[in-house]
Amino acid sequence: MQALAPRQLRSAFLGVSVIGASFSVLFSSAPALAQPYDFEITPHIGYTFGGSTEVEATEEMEDAGEVSGELDIASAPSFGLTLDSRVYGGGYAELSYSRQQTNLGLRTPGNAREELTDLSVEYFQIGGMMDFRATDYSRVAPFFLMTLGATRFAADDYGDEFRFSVVLAAGAKIAIVDRFGIRLQGRFLSTFLSSESTIFCPGNGKCLFMVGDTTATFQGEASLGAYIAF
Repeated sequence: MQALAPRQLRSAFLGVSVIGASFSVLFSSAPALAQPYDFEITPHIGYTFGGSTEVEATEEMEDAGEVSGELDIASAPSFGLTLDSRVYGGGYAELSYSRQQTNLGLRTPGNAREELTDLSVEYFQIGGMMDFRATDYSRVAPFFLMTLGATRFAADDYGDEFRFSVVLAAGAKIAIVDRFGIRLQGRFLSTFLSSESTIFCPGNGKCLFMVGDTTATFQGEASLGAYIAF
């Protein structure tokens, strides 16, 4: 193996020194980049998975040829906005809004899914988030949150439905520079329905379906956001 010349040794040493100094500056400045602030606002995009509930056709709809089955929400992209206000330490109060533009379908035994109408699903939530960062200056902050609120199902042809909902979520915030970072999050969304209650009443005095034994519909969401702290 050929030995390195003194000039090559000096160049290699200088290169290693520059790289080492760069890492030193980066990590020594990490605390200043990741300090927590009182407010965070996070626009986000994601993907929301399904959701279904068993239904029975009302008498009017049976006469019109509708049958009982399972109402099904198609998986589709989603977007939203979250506002967090620090209450103490790692505890935050949170307001959030999200929307999924999708379609509503009906599954019946032995038949393929029948698309009924376009549907938007909106979540209006308020609750709390707990930030589990290791120190006040950690770049990475795992978190868990729970919120309560309402879900709005807006069907183009069938009217709107507002129902009580609960959301559980976990994820991590990663500081990039001072006051800015990314937020990775997974949410479990539960919307509660009353058994034997009617749903989707378009205003003509006739409701399309009656909720069966299923008293909740569940969705999952994975999202990526960019937060700004102030």
